[in-house]
Amino acid sequence: GIPCKAFTEKGDVIVVTRMCWNHLFKHPIKRPSRIDKLERALTLPLALKLLQKTTTYQEVSKERDRGGNYYLSFGIIGYVRGNRIKVILRKQEKHTHPQLILYSFYQMSHAPTKEPTVENK
Repeated sequence: GIPCKAFTEKGDVIVVTRMCWNHLFKHPIKRPSRIDKLERALTLPLALKLLQKTTTYQEVSKERDRGGNYYLSFGIIGYVRGNRIKVILRKQEKHTHPQLILYSFYQMSHAPTKEPTVENK
């Protein structure tokens, strides 16, 4: 699992499952192109770094999936190397051993590029 300082008081670690993989790379409507899938894959190391360094989460919501299960969703937003990253974690509400699951992550904005300067002499 991935340790996260925002959830250390409960002793939780974040688990990456097949549900995350299917949501990120095999969703036929949201990400049909290879470029979208590649962008998500390249964002994974930044999302893991954000999870390891963050101490708080910014968003909490209660959601229900198609099977009728209720989940708590936690949103973590932060900057890693100048890129704004959002990570979404899920935790099943009514379960004997609920786990924090990495559900989704994406890059919200890119780091600004440096403009070449032209010196007039």
